[in-house]
Amino acid sequence: MPSNQPSNARRDPETKPYHAELSRVIARFPERALGIREHFLRDERFRTVCKEYCLACDSLARFEALSDARHNQVIAEYRNLIGELETELTEQLPGSAQGSRAGQK
Repeated sequence: MPSNQPSNARRDPETKPYHAELSRVIARFPERALGIREHFLRDERFRTVCKEYCLACDSLARFEALSDARHNQVIAEYRNLIGELETELTEQLPGSAQGSRAGQK
């Protein structure tokens, strides 16, 4: 049965489609779980970075599972991207130097 919502309707961050994204980031930074949850609910940009992080982690896992030397460069690029996304995630959280500066603009 078709949904009454338009296909481009914004997802509510409290619904299940976001659960995997939130869980993955909390698993990576468990000591910041409360701040991650709060920021995830309030900040669409943060949710987008969480989604990008999950996609990058999933892609890395797929390439690593291939265990083919031809994919070593791609694996290295995904590892680098994941590191950059982790930095961006932590910088956006309240209490980080970057997150504190963003709130002072």
